[in-house]
Amino acid sequence: MTPANQYQSEKTAVEEITESKLAIVCRGVAFTLLMLYVVFGPFYKQVLRGKSNLFRAWRMYHTRGIDVCDVQFYIQHPDGRVEHIDRFQLLGRDKLLGSHHHSRRIMGEKGVLRVGQRLRQKLGATVDLRVNARIGTRDGWKTLYVDKRIE
Repeated sequence: MTPANQYQSEKTAVEEITESKLAIVCRGVAFTLLMLYVVFGPFYKQVLRGKSNLFRAWRMYHTRGIDVCDVQFYIQHPDGRVEHIDRFQLLGRDKLLGSHHHSRRIMGEKGVLRVGQRLRQKLGATVDLRVNARIGTRDGWKTLYVDKRIE
């Protein structure tokens, strides 16, 4: 190999090393900027009460509980006594954790009434079946029914 060819190959090797170092540095800078955005954005919005729309607040499970209902069914006896009902046991689902999550969770006003109708069928038409229910909204729990009779 002639000295000119050897010099050219060394020059090419040095350029490749310099380019690969430059790529690594660029990736590191991009990663650092992205991480600063991810960490500083919620801090700016929530702690410093920033108004910029460039950053977003950090909200875990932001819409997860919307339309989920917290429901309590009970029987109102003529003598004023109240008997709370375990809907899972009455509907034949003794193993709460073993059942599918859709059968454990009541969603929306129609879901409350649908489960109430199924309980009504099991208990009979003569029983005074009532429900207290609240529904999850973006602003928190809202009362759906208080002492509502299931017909």
